[in-house]
Amino acid sequence: MQVEIITVGYEILQGKIVDSNSAHIARSLLDIGLEVGRIVSIGDGETEIQGAVRTAMRRSEIVIMTGGLGPTRDDITKHAVAKLFKMPLVRDSVVLERMRKRYAQYGYQVMSENGIHQADVPKGATALPNPSGTAPGLMFLRRGRYLFMMPGVPLEMKDILRESIIPILQQQVCTSVVAVHTLRTSGIGETSLAETLDPVVRRWKSISLAYLPSLKGVDLRLTWRGRSRKQADRRLQAAADTLYQHVGEWIYGAGDEKLQEAVARLLQETGSTIAVAESCTGGQIASMLTDVAGSSAYFDRGVVSYSNKAKQQLLQVPAALIRREGAVSEAVAAAMAEGIRQRAGVDIGISVTGILGPTGGTPEKPVGLVYGGYADANEILVWRREFGSHRLRNKVRVCHKALKHLHEQLSKKL
Repeated sequence: MQVEIITVGYEILQGKIVDSNSAHIARSLLDIGLEVGRIVSIGDGETEIQGAVRTAMRRSEIVIMTGGLGPTRDDITKHAVAKLFKMPLVRDSVVLERMRKRYAQYGYQVMSENGIHQADVPKGATALPNPSGTAPGLMFLRRGRYLFMMPGVPLEMKDILRESIIPILQQQVCTSVVAVHTLRTSGIGETSLAETLDPVVRRWKSISLAYLPSLKGVDLRLTWRGRSRKQADRRLQAAADTLYQHVGEWIYGAGDEKLQEAVARLLQETGSTIAVAESCTGGQIASMLTDVAGSSAYFDRGVVSYSNKAKQQLLQVPAALIRREGAVSEAVAAAMAEGIRQRAGVDIGISVTGILGPTGGTPEKPVGLVYGGYADANEILVWRREFGSHRLRNKVRVCHKALKHLHEQLSKKL
């Protein structure tokens, strides 16, 4: 079955926004056994919209569109498609009432005329409720082919897709199962993973493995296709167990779990409290840890000790140590971790100090050099890594390296 996605908006073509909607739609469809064969981005013009829909409906049984359903003059997707299908617009009283309630929630007493027009639905189309906004999604069924239209706002798109479109497709279209299981790794590169796993995966017949690298790590995506969900779950779990046997030390979680969420789980399981001392990352590690709901149960404080003076005053790092070893050194990283642990009175202190670049390096201490510290009541550990010269990328990589090291130490306590 052919599936196609059309995104509408000149801002996508001009590079002003990134099309994250298509990626989310494709992942969601894959979970119910539908694979997207084509993604098309077009501008907001009537001719472009009608041409893209006409072509897509000829070659694909399912077409999903996002964008151009709002209240402004440039939101013409609905009008262009209604004109293409020769379907007059009819005001939908159910949609209008939902809109009135939504506007009241926003504190508006009167709806604008442009707003009211969002309740106009092409005659014969089905309006799909929008739990997060005012413009409804739309479904067209023509000669056995489906066209779904959603607003381009990601939150609204996700809600309509999850609450309406996926259930419709599951009931009326899907006959097979495509099961996906993702394992998340950090601290090891794609090439090293492939060198270890390819000889193993080569023997698999019904399961495929994809490597999905990013600045944060490499996701290992397992995919199985068949007709039985129980069989899929059993096969994927066996495959995941095999991956754990070979690269388990690098795996921190599964599915959509983030590294900070995996760390939070271990902090809670071990009953540990933590404080963070950051120099080069400027507070991003503390921010990641506190992104997790309930972090007040284990997170005490974060200190951004960017200057040498701050390291001395806030963390009690000896000035003589900084003069002798330098702020970016194994000794100072250790002193920062132990300093924040003692000052905060927590179980664990971690630290990072480094040269993120693109300037400031020396032959002895090049750009990208970072030291990280870990301290608890029994030991003080330090890790050292040399990252690249791109400052913002380095920040992301350093944060994930620090949290992965913390994850490893916490895992030993279980």
